[in-house]
Parts: sequence; structure tokens; C-alpha cells
Amino acid sequence: MGKEGDASFREILGDRALGELGLSHPGYDTRKALQDPNVVFPLDRFRELKEAGEIGAVASRHFSFMGFSPNIPALMDNAREVARRLVADRINLALLVPA
Repeated sequence: MGKEGDASFREILGDRALGELGLSHPGYDTRKALQDPNVVFPLDRFRELKEAGEIGAVASRHFSFMGFSPNIPALMDNAREVARRLVADRINLALLVPA
């Protein structure tokens, strides 16, 4: 990733194990987050809440953006696309996790 950053997003299927996912960010040391990916992507915690009956469901897909993108128009276009997908999936609560 160069100085232009990365405005793209990734779609992550809801049945993926966190151990299958990578974590990359040139702006900070990711070693602690790699020890427990739930601090930046709390998918296991949401699955536990569902199993405990605290929430009704966990989304069937999730989205991740790179943490650095000075290209605001491209970032906003991609954010609108993610919003459209969330609406299509009938998601009624989204958690945004800065990392």
C-alpha cells in the first residue's frame, strides 16, 4: 500500500473462523490483535451472545475496510456500497470497530 492508501473493502462470510483471517495494517503493531482477533473483529463474541440468547442472530456476512485511505470520494463510494448490502441483508445494528 502506497501513500494513496486503500479505499477498498473485503466481504467476510459469517461462518469463517477468525483463525482463517489475516490482519494487516502498516500503521500500528498488530501482534496483540493477532493474539486475539476479537479485539478488532469480535465475531466470536457475537456468536457467544447468539448462543446465550442475548441477540437473535449474527449477520451472514461482514465487511472490513483498510484503516488508511486519504481518497475520501473512493472510500465514501465503497461505504455506500457496504451500506446497500447491509440494508439488503436486513441488518438492524452494525458495530463499527476502529483498529
